[in-house]
Amino acid sequence: MTPARWQAVEELFHSALEQEAGQMSAFLDRSCEGDALLRGDVETLVASHQRAGGFIETTAAGLAVKVVEDRQVELLIGRTLGHYKIERRIATGGMGDVYGATDLVAGR
Repeated sequence: MTPARWQAVEELFHSALEQEAGQMSAFLDRSCEGDALLRGDVETLVASHQRAGGFIETTAAGLAVKVVEDRQVELLIGRTLGHYKIERRIATGGMGDVYGATDLVAGR
């Protein structure tokens, strides 16, 4: 996720938390402007925040990063990029993630 994208997700997340329960869907409709991935990221963060019950409120941003990253991994697994089918995440490090994939042309 790019820094600009994360900033958009984080801002919408905090704004969404300020909405009354019955207004959140309409707020996200207006704010996400048809960007389903953005809306999904924000909804995932809001749901995680609500499940947490506020006990980690001071570190919500750290939790938010983990939740969004996990969701992105889920979106990649099983997808085809070029002639590679992403099978699994092998490792994560300071520079990014490493994925195992099958080369659909070579068959391995």
